[in-house]
Amino acid sequence: WRIPYFSSGSGPKYGGPASPQLYFRCIVQGPTTLSVGFKYDEATDFLMRTIDCSPYGNITGIWEIGPIFSCDRWIPDELVRSLPLERGTYPIIAGSKNPDKFESKFINVPAPAPQPPDPKYEFHVDYCAFMQAPPAPFEDLSCDFNIPGYMGELRGVQIPMADTHTNPGHLTLTLLGPSQGAWWGPNSGYDLDLERYPPPWEIETCFTAPDDTIPWNLFLILLMYREDGTWECWRPGVVNDPASGHRYVDSPYGHTLFDEHFNPEQLITKLKLEWPEPVPEKILASKPLYWLIQMLDRSRVRIGFRARPEDAWHLSKTFNLTEFMKGEFKKFDVHCWGTVTGRHLGQPAGSPMYQKLLIDYVHYRYGLTTE
Repeated sequence: WRIPYFSSGSGPKYGGPASPQLYFRCIVQGPTTLSVGFKYDEATDFLMRTIDCSPYGNITGIWEIGPIFSCDRWIPDELVRSLPLERGTYPIIAGSKNPDKFESKFINVPAPAPQPPDPKYEFHVDYCAFMQAPPAPFEDLSCDFNIPGYMGELRGVQIPMADTHTNPGHLTLTLLGPSQGAWWGPNSGYDLDLERYPPPWEIETCFTAPDDTIPWNLFLILLMYREDGTWECWRPGVVNDPASGHRYVDSPYGHTLFDEHFNPEQLITKLKLEWPEPVPEKILASKPLYWLIQMLDRSRVRIGFRARPEDAWHLSKTFNLTEFMKGEFKKFDVHCWGTVTGRHLGQPAGSPMYQKLLIDYVHYRYGLTTE
């Protein structure tokens, strides 16, 4: 696997195999194929490898999961001897015992013999979840983040910190600096293809934003694909500027972020959603804030906000994606939530470190809860 870890000069190790938390994953991809993997941070992607079982015939069932930990002598007696690693001695620096004349030199010492796990150190299993393989049923993409330690369907990109135990009942996203971004979404529902997920359907998000004395934003990243594979970008969301208040935006930043990787013209959000009346400040300033996106049919979409569960949704006008894209709309791709800070990401100055967003839930459901 060749996964590195960090080592400080005084000896402690962290990251990679030296992480205090490990996540294991096994996927039954078909009757002859397994994939296994692991990760060392809850918000990052799994590192996966494929295992071809075809020489042994078809997989007929799974009758044992594990063992997760090897607590016998298999590691030192069998595994270590089979690893293609350099054997023998390694050099260390030895200093002189004479306080008046310091001398140092390299000496070789034997490599330590591998030892079996020490039973005095405890292992703790946080959870074991059985989930469907992609494409997941639409409703199963939902998550309430109500199990401490369990990240549900979450996959993340460039998330400095994400956890479900700091604020129980919420996914807590913490940005460590003033010019950062975080993107997260369901792992097994990367795209919302209309053939796979026929409308009408809707996605409801409830979140609590940081204090309004600082700039913040939360938006949904959507790439809208045509049948021919071309696409348009849409990033609907909410932005707070302490100087001007809250507002709905169709994109929180310009097209400069990905210029070195993509055609900048393609990343400019040209879609402009219209509202019968602008979303009131008292709604967008609510904590928590409830946010709805609806796919009414194969061409029409709209967005709504409300301050309380018992309130009616403040809905936008319906938007015809087929007319906008000048062709048949096929799917939303990427489909993840994001937040960014800093001037180079198009945000005002003044974002503090350790900015936190609390996500209460994300609910996917067929049908419409509005008229």
